[in-house]
Amino acid sequence: MAADVTIGKLTSAITAAGGPQYSYREIDPVNDQDGGAPGGNIRVVFLFDPSRVSFVDRGPTGVDRSTTGTEVTKVHGRRS
Repeated sequence: MAADVTIGKLTSAITAAGGPQYSYREIDPVNDQDGGAPGGNIRVVFLFDPSRVSFVDRGPTGVDRSTTGTEVTKVHGRRS
């Protein structure tokens, strides 16, 4: 089960309370391997304000993000 419904409710509540409209990135867990109840693994989600942070998603859309490394490429506008 994806976390998009829960994330949508959370970001909508933040906006309704006067906060920014957050975007997010998540890495789906490997089912029954990354903790949690069967079929209900824990998800790690990074919420960000797209007016302040941008992402360049790399790699094919079908890549398994739970087993493929990611990295920060810029900090304060500078390549790291």
